[in-house]
Amino acid sequence: MFGRHRKARVLFGLSDVLIAALAFEAAYQTFHQGLDPHETLPTGYRVDLVSVSGKAIRLYFFDYDTYAWGMECLGDVCNRDSRFMILDKEHMPKPRGSSI
Repeated sequence: MFGRHRKARVLFGLSDVLIAALAFEAAYQTFHQGLDPHETLPTGYRVDLVSVSGKAIRLYFFDYDTYAWGMECLGDVCNRDSRFMILDKEHMPKPRGSSI
């Protein structure tokens, strides 16, 4: 019985990772429309925020090391027109280099 429970936990964990990867891919495709198709992939983050009144907002962030972009998504639908850039005024943004 312990073995079956252990397998279920592992499959559940893999399932979560796969869903997160698919959600990131969908958000990134929406975000990246109209931008350089050869750009190195950013590191992605997702934040789900809920206000005291129960209103929810999902934000995806795309980290390019020296700058980042963010975008709002309502549930699984992302709004490309909500894109915003995050800069550190003390450092000049540079394109992200390849990982290899």
